[in-house]
Amino acid sequence: MRHIKISIYKVFLLLSLGLTPVYAWSQEAEAPSVVIATEEDVALQESNQNNNTNFIPLIFDAVLIDYVELAETNDDGELRFNTIELSVLPSTPNPAPFVNLDSIIGSLDLLDSSITQLQESIFQYELEGGVYDYRLSELYLSVGNTYQQLDNPQLAIDAFNEALQLSRINGGLFTEDQVPVVEKLVESYLNLGDIPSANLNQEYLFYIQQKINGAAHPIILIDLLEYADWNLHAASLSLGYFPDIQSLHFRTNFLDENNLYQSEKIENLLTAAVFAYSQAIAIQHDLEAKFNEEPNDVKTIELKNQLNYSEDDLDIATAEQKLAYAFFLQYQFDLNNVAVNSFGEAPSTYFLNSAVNGRRALERRYAYLQNSNRPALDEIKALVDIADWYLYFERWTTAKEIYVQVFNLMESNGIGNIAGLAYPELPTYIPSFLSSPYTRGSNRLTPEEGLEYEGYIDINFSLSRYARPNRIRIQNISDGTTLETQRALIRKLRSSTYRRQLEDQTEYSEGTYSVRYYYTAQLPDIE
Repeated sequence: MRHIKISIYKVFLLLSLGLTPVYAWSQEAEAPSVVIATEEDVALQESNQNNNTNFIPLIFDAVLIDYVELAETNDDGELRFNTIELSVLPSTPNPAPFVNLDSIIGSLDLLDSSITQLQESIFQYELEGGVYDYRLSELYLSVGNTYQQLDNPQLAIDAFNEALQLSRINGGLFTEDQVPVVEKLVESYLNLGDIPSANLNQEYLFYIQQKINGAAHPIILIDLLEYADWNLHAASLSLGYFPDIQSLHFRTNFLDENNLYQSEKIENLLTAAVFAYSQAIAIQHDLEAKFNEEPNDVKTIELKNQLNYSEDDLDIATAEQKLAYAFFLQYQFDLNNVAVNSFGEAPSTYFLNSAVNGRRALERRYAYLQNSNRPALDEIKALVDIADWYLYFERWTTAKEIYVQVFNLMESNGIGNIAGLAYPELPTYIPSFLSSPYTRGSNRLTPEEGLEYEGYIDINFSLSRYARPNRIRIQNISDGTTLETQRALIRKLRSSTYRRQLEDQTEYSEGTYSVRYYYTAQLPDIE
């Protein structure tokens, strides 16, 4: 399941999911609000997916700017200004890849021929050994793989189900050879857009591994992490949040994010993610202790060879960060779905538990990095995540104290800069495990990816005590910029939380940010 990658431009924009429909050109300090996808957002998303196969997503790339006053004036007697860009963005588009259509057509012909040969072999084996011949399972698996390559997920599912049924009949209910079949079923259901069936098979996949190896055997660690990543990724997109894939390293590259919108089982997805990460972390700690305490023991060496884990598989710090993310989403879900009493009040323990549990996961992560001789920069960034968490949950004084501690650690370790800490810098979106809407991250593009811009919008704003932009003012726009594109940027800013910056490394800044947002596409004005 790990070998399939998604083309970055196939990953369509879920960008409307998380943006409130309120339009405003200025905003004073306001309480943080939760961002949830609306039915209209989902309908717009589905419409765009169906009707725009070559759609270029709307991305806002930010550049910090400064205005330099000139001596000359314009026709109205007002002073002219030069706009100075204080940072640089890539602007040269990458060349389109060459596509050999003849080669593609030839490959499809070969696949069709392969299907015919496989079906003939199935017929022959059924004549020789009956309809339950043990060799048929592998043949049906090959048929399913071929139909997947032909982009026919329904026929692939039919073949994989036959392979799974034959495997159970010939080998028993829970065997190793069922694992690749169920993995393929998950992939095919995703390609078909049948999320409930994909979820069901993903759960069954993990259940098979537990039955084969035992509920707490270290060999199931990778399956635990895959199961946890699956649930967290699906819950995140369903709630309208964009996980920062580059920093989190989800084991879900085979997922088509366009199909991962659902609302019925978000609570179950998050519960499963919390359970799986917690179990995985316990196994990781046990293995690490065993490998460190008895590195030359014969049984330890045999276990290492049997497991054949990579460093990522034993990365406790990353698992703790993902666990914190799961609690963050749990907080957001509870905030919008927990029943209220007759006074319109919800039991605060729901929210407090999630917020506290998430913070504790980040604190354990920081403590682990401190005690494991990791680079100082990794430790300091983990501490910044804790400060961001306090800031997001309105513990401004505690957050500031930790930010000051971060500056002291940076100075003592000779680290020059961490993005978004010192004023004036481009504001940094928080929490760090999220990508902001209408950005490269939410569209799965790297920071180095060359983009072609259609225009720009210059905006001034400040950050309120809640770490959200307020006093938003559009200062300048390029020719032809539509009103809806401007509104999209305003919605993006209003729905985002940014790391507050400190002046002189001691106090929160109250300064104003001047930012130019280059955009790659436009939203048409609604008549």
